This record gives sequence, structure tokens and C-alpha cells, in this order.
Amino acid sequence: MAESDRVRWDARYSEPGAPARPFETSYLSGGPSRIEPGAPARPFETSYLSGGPSRIESGPVPLPAPRWLADVEHLVPTQGRALDLAAGAGRISGWLAARGLDVTAVDISPAGLELARQNLQAKGLTVKTIEADLETQPSLDFIGDGAFDVVTCFLYRQRDLFPAIRAKLQPGGIFLGEVLCLANPEPGAPAHPFETSYLSGGPSRIEPGAPAHPFETSYLSGGPSRIKRHESPSRQYLAEPGELRQDCAGLEILYYEEGWFDNRATARVAARLK
Repeated sequence: MAESDRVRWDARYSEPGAPARPFETSYLSGGPSRIEPGAPARPFETSYLSGGPSRIESGPVPLPAPRWLADVEHLVPTQGRALDLAAGAGRISGWLAARGLDVTAVDISPAGLELARQNLQAKGLTVKTIEADLETQPSLDFIGDGAFDVVTCFLYRQRDLFPAIRAKLQPGGIFLGEVLCLANPEPGAPAHPFETSYLSGGPSRIEPGAPAHPFETSYLSGGPSRIKRHESPSRQYLAEPGELRQDCAGLEILYYEEGWFDNRATARVAARLK
């Protein structure tokens, strides 16, 4: 990443509380949840309403580990060494450490790594942190000798990391990864529930009466589904369909999903070094 990325992430992780997103503002003012009107609030909505942090990963509490990890946790050992790449504020590092693994977290942001240390320490857990720019050091030589029982890389796309990821795994070691995808539903794809609600006269996902978002306008005018690629991250960090599976060549894929989950397109993998 460029130095500007380091500065941006440091600023994000250093904020005590990021401004609420539009749907958070809507929810707090009595408008609909970002899911179906009347449906239970998502965890970040509940957290926000009770005075907790915004769903943006800043402030003292990181987001919980992805729910899909419950489907693969039986594959993950409860002792040994784990390497968490692009660790941020320790979302995945905390999950690994709670399982009993000795975790090394790598990230470009010293502010994010400090949050990771604080968050894990608050739970009685520890993590070794390494500040490094993965783009300029894809060989991972800076980590030193020794293999890992688990390597993770979540919501960060850098294809030239995979040779080093394979090299860092013990025989039988597990790789867990998730990446945001470029793919969108094709024009005419089935609408999500909130699209059906909107088209049938129900409320927008923002405040009732507020102007439609561009994707709503697109959908109503016959364009593609109103779900669209998020404006961030940039195209550089969005994977093509099937790309994550290709990047895991040389590993035995034990679990793979690709599609729309929690209002974003992602690919998820659990794979093992034979």
C-alpha cells in the first residue's frame, strides 16, 4: 500500500467514534432498519442504539468475527501458531487467539495494531504484532523462519501473497480467507427483499421520503439490481469471479462460497496444505 493508505487507516483506527452511516442515522431517528421494515436490528444496529460503536471498525471495539467461521471452526486447531495478514484492529486475530493459538498479526497501520493489542488484552489474550507493507514485501520474509498451523487474510486482496502463504503453512496447515468481489447480479437478477419492498411501495432503505439512492433509481428504470459494488474499496481490492479459488492452487479446498452475503459480494475459503 502507499503511504497515503497507511495514513488513512491510522486515522480511521484512531477515531474514538466514526460518524454513523446513513442507515444508522435513519434507524436512530425511527426510520426503517437496513433490512426489512420491522425485522430485528443487525448486531451493529443494536450496538449503536445501546451506545456502542458504529459498525465502522474504529474505536475501541472491533467487529465480531465473520459468522461463516462457525461453519469451518472444526478445521482450525486449538493450539499452535497462527498468522493473520492485513489484521487491522484484530477482528480475526482475536478469534484465533480465543481458540488457543499463538497469533502474529501483520498490518500496515500501527494504530490498527495497537487497537488489536488493546482489544485482545482486554479479553486476557495476547498477540504479537508486526507493522509491514505487504505490497512491498509479498515474500513475507520479514516474519522470519518457522511455519504456521493457520494463516488468515480477510477483506484484503493481493494475489502475489499466495506463494508466500503456501510457504508459511505447515503440512496440514489451514488457510482461511475472504475477499470482496467485483461481481454484481446480472440485469434481471431476482430482487433482494428490500428491493421487493421498495418496488411494491415500501420504504427506501433510508429515511421514508428521502431521495432514492442511485442503485434504487437504476433498478426502477430497468437497470441492474440496485445492489452494486460499494464505492470502497477501490477496484484494486476487488476479486474477479472464481479468483480466490484460483489463488488457492496447490491447497486442498475444504470449503468455498462465493456470492452476496450481508449486502456485499464476497468469496470465502478454507483450504489445507497437503
